Amino acid sequence: MMVNLASIQPLPETEEWQTVPRLEDGMWPTGGVVDPEADSGLMNWQAQILAGRTKFLRTRVDALIAAVVAASTTVAGIVRLNNTLTSSATDEALTAAQGKALQTTKAPLASPAFTGTPTAPTAAVATNTTQIATTAFVQAKVAALVNSSPAALDTLNELATALGNDPNFATTITNAIAQKAPLASPALTGAPTAPTPTEGDSSNRLATTAFVEQAVETNALGVGQIPQNFSSGGRSGGVSYQNTTGRTITVAISGRGAGPVKAETSTDGTAWVAWGVMPLPGADSAIYGGVTMLVPPGHYYRVSGSFTIQTWVELR
Repeated sequence: MMVNLASIQPLPETEEWQTVPRLEDGMWPTGGVVDPEADSGLMNWQAQILAGRTKFLRTRVDALIAAVVAASTTVAGIVRLNNTLTSSATDEALTAAQGKALQTTKAPLASPAFTGTPTAPTAAVATNTTQIATTAFVQAKVAALVNSSPAALDTLNELATALGNDPNFATTITNAIAQKAPLASPALTGAPTAPTPTEGDSSNRLATTAFVEQAVETNALGVGQIPQNFSSGGRSGGVSYQNTTGRTITVAISGRGAGPVKAETSTDGTAWVAWGVMPLPGADSAIYGGVTMLVPPGHYYRVSGSFTIQTWVELR
């Protein structure tokens, strides 16, 4: 007999969990609607109960699925696996394969051994921390250290050479300075020497013993000087003369006259200082008076008063 599928009615699903009955001998296997008490539809009885169990289970499974949400960093739920390293999803988990790839291709935090050309943010020049120093940071730091130094002193080697390769340069210089005399009021010891000034030098240069000895030998009173006699002329009382020899001269005068006569010297020819007074007894007396005076270089000298010159000798 041919079955018309379109006319077949489905078994009702009661969403119940019933016990599946066992068919016994003598039960008449009839089709149609299940009604065991009327002995109807016994062929479909077990199938209908199983269908009810299926719906029972299906309803609860759907409810469970509906209650499950996607997992996130704050919510527990279903986690999807991701097998890429480029995803930015927060509800997906990395696969074991990608976890292994991370382990083999990423650098560890402790003592990483980078390859290629790794980069990092460049710190400010004044930074002094454990932050990574890039080549740009190093170049900037070196430029700040050099700070426009001349080419001959812009490397550590050049600086070391300039300092004589002395690791204790500061101590060496300090000790050397301690052995030097100050410019102001130096207290020299030992046998200090200095260049000897030329003869006749009259400045603030240091005078050596050789300069003093030479000056004494050259300028000592009477050394190298010759007596010159002006007794017969060239000198007169009341007239002033200037010593232009550059050395101190000795002037010895004797004579006679009617009154006291002064032998005087002056620095400028206006203010005079008397070296002595000759108490002359008179022009006709046989007794002569005399006086001797020293006249420094450039000073003026004279004999004041009127008297007759007996002798006028200058050692010059």
